[in-house]
Amino acid sequence: MMQDGGSILVEVRPVSGTSVDPAQALIEEARRHHRRRRIWTAIVVAVVLVVGLLVTWLAGGFGGSAARSVPSPSGDAVAPSAPPANAPASSGTPVAIGHGPTDINFLDRDHGWIASACNAFCYESNPHIIRTTNGGRTWSNLPPPNMAGTYVSEPVWHQYGGVVKVRFTSPTRGWYLQAGELWSTNDGGRQWSLSHLGGIVTTLASSGNRVWALVDSCGAFPCASFHLFYRSDSDATWQRSTVTLSSGSGQDSGSRLDAFDHTAYLAIPGDTYSAQTTGPFRTVDSSCHPVGSLVQGSLVGLCFGGDTASANRFAISANDGQRWNPLVAGPPSTGWSGAITTNSHGVLFYITGGAELWRWDTTNRSWTEVVHTTPGSTDTMYPIYFTDAETGFVGEDGSTGVHLLETHDAGTTWAQVTPA
Repeated sequence: MMQDGGSILVEVRPVSGTSVDPAQALIEEARRHHRRRRIWTAIVVAVVLVVGLLVTWLAGGFGGSAARSVPSPSGDAVAPSAPPANAPASSGTPVAIGHGPTDINFLDRDHGWIASACNAFCYESNPHIIRTTNGGRTWSNLPPPNMAGTYVSEPVWHQYGGVVKVRFTSPTRGWYLQAGELWSTNDGGRQWSLSHLGGIVTTLASSGNRVWALVDSCGAFPCASFHLFYRSDSDATWQRSTVTLSSGSGQDSGSRLDAFDHTAYLAIPGDTYSAQTTGPFRTVDSSCHPVGSLVQGSLVGLCFGGDTASANRFAISANDGQRWNPLVAGPPSTGWSGAITTNSHGVLFYITGGAELWRWDTTNRSWTEVVHTTPGSTDTMYPIYFTDAETGFVGEDGSTGVHLLETHDAGTTWAQVTPA
């Protein structure tokens, strides 16, 4: 029987009235003698300790200044259960990246968070969340939401357990999403509380001080009703859009939510919309899905063309996706389409097959493979995130362990780093 990582030995006692043979009686008598000896031994040890403490106190009261100069701990001092949110990591509090689905989010070039958690087939597991306040030079652990103490039905775990999101709109206000449960914090992650939006939160996106959540309003019932919720740091509560969205099924099949430059882009089968925290939805050309800003005022979209990354193409839009113009074909990769991002300064990144990271920029206008996972491993790269034009991070998880890759030259070279 295990509790809190320790063992508890439970002794099975005979039922009252059960006969005990002579051998068992001798064993019980020996146990009683042994217990009496342990009691007397404990009494003697306690007396010795009391006498020792009394002598020490007298020596401290009447002895020299050296004895009196040793400070004693406060009577109400309690060891913290977790390091403070802003405390730098140290050898005493090792930083834990965790395992499973991972997400990276930066508010600016200095303040960033990485969250990882149990996958869709794992239960009662709390996530790992680490933060940096100096651009990734050092990291510290954050107390995570209590996912292990929250009931989530098995179907929801299987469908949404692999969706992990961490988003902050200020150094203190943030959200964590997994398995349809959305948690919020207003103190930088020291404490988390559940946000109730009237359904299963299927995905989350943020840009600047604004955050959006796509909510399955039917919950466990089979229907196709979704709503988009949004709020900014100036809002006291979440606001729900007046538009009811339909995914065409009882699940969020094919639905996506991203946010760039204070605008959210929502894609459901057959339709794509853009939305801001105020104003109506706008229909976006659904032939391509927005993936990021190539440069200020120019949106990049992925236009699916086949099962492999090389069959896809990218397009660019100067009017928030209302119209797309051809940009470049996909890289020469037979891998499937994976994570995509930009550094918002003319560089596009594409992970294909989970194993290859490709780079394209507006200067050379050709694809270059800059990272490849370990051959023969099950390692998969996800996610990828850029904090500014030069600095970016890639998560990697698989048979060789959990890794974090970092670049400081706009993604030309990458190196494995260990958060510390």
